[in-house]
Amino acid sequence: MYIHRLLKGIALVILAPAGMACALVNYAVFGSGASSNANKQTAGNNAARAARDSLYGATPRLVVVLNSVDNQASAIAGVREIFSNAADTAIILGITGKNLFTKDGRGASVVVWAIGGDAGIVKAIDSVTDTSENSPRHWTSGQNLANQLGNTVIPAGRSRVVLLFGGCNYPRDSLVVGGIASVMGGTVPLAGMSSTLWPPAGGIYVSGRVTAYTNVAVLLWGSFKTGFGMVRTGHASGSITAADASVAAQSAAGEIDGTVKLMLAFDCDGRYGNMDAGTLTQELTNIKNAAGSQAAVCGAYAWGEIGKSGASAAPMGKNLSISCLAFAPDSSNTSVADSRCSWQDNEARFSIRGSAAQGSNGYLLIRVNGSAAAVPGFEDGRSTMAMGMLLVRFVEDGKKTFCARRVPCPAVR
Repeated sequence: MYIHRLLKGIALVILAPAGMACALVNYAVFGSGASSNANKQTAGNNAARAARDSLYGATPRLVVVLNSVDNQASAIAGVREIFSNAADTAIILGITGKNLFTKDGRGASVVVWAIGGDAGIVKAIDSVTDTSENSPRHWTSGQNLANQLGNTVIPAGRSRVVLLFGGCNYPRDSLVVGGIASVMGGTVPLAGMSSTLWPPAGGIYVSGRVTAYTNVAVLLWGSFKTGFGMVRTGHASGSITAADASVAAQSAAGEIDGTVKLMLAFDCDGRYGNMDAGTLTQELTNIKNAAGSQAAVCGAYAWGEIGKSGASAAPMGKNLSISCLAFAPDSSNTSVADSRCSWQDNEARFSIRGSAAQGSNGYLLIRVNGSAAAVPGFEDGRSTMAMGMLLVRFVEDGKKTFCARRVPCPAVR
């Protein structure tokens, strides 16, 4: 018996001696990467590779490319070198922002975040020709998007969130959001941002091309948990502070029962222009502290911020705001079966290694006959997961060991 890592497919496949391969991972996995390389294609390539690798082999379901200021086509070309098959074209979305940031700091030219594993997406696209600020066409655009998503059947037990990336800078974003909520409900889970540039320098990349004044709504569903936070600042001098980011990020993280793995931050370019270097540094520190040590942070400054002040609040499209959306995996859909450890000759013993903060959602280092692989998403003291021909079960014996027994091969998801 040995371990085989896949670049495409579910997080880990364990092969039986007869060569039968199967896997079951019933939770969402999150990945991210960033690059500050001045060559946009190289930056896109580097960021995408890091995002793909941090999915640990889970099949990508959505790839979002945040591009800074210009040369979006080159950045996307670099990303597509990594996510290169036909199916990947349909799941790559791109949007232009300013002053991109991650938990490692500011100055990235391309940031990529991705979700894989037990998740799926449905896209809705609507282009607006009457782009005047208060045109009713923006409200209609939101309704059109919602109607395209309206018949989506989400598998039982999965969560959903609508991501809105648009050519709808404020106040247009408020109308688009209102149109979506009028169809999907007043508390629809919704977050996103408006692009800061239009083609050819930037815009919204969807379905293989860059467009202007196009709104894209993505219904993302899967085995994950979400949390929302949003704060709008006033126009008065001194009213824009780093504390706003702390409130928004703490709200988003606080709504999740579990460990945050990805924190998205959609901030305002107008806020950026009214903060000095020290305040900007403190703002990022506040977001990182709220997200926790195991979370990736991906953010950009936009021309329209979209989100909610909490799960039960109405969605908003505003300016001078910061919107945060937190994600954590939900392992409640994991297949469970009891297995007592009898330690027969053909059974393997596994050891556990915590992540940087050992414990919740740590990483297992699995060893079988000298081979090793890291598997994300496990929590101490929890559960059972069917993987290939093995049933892996946590044994609370104070030594943090695992034992395994061969079980019938589960279906591939």
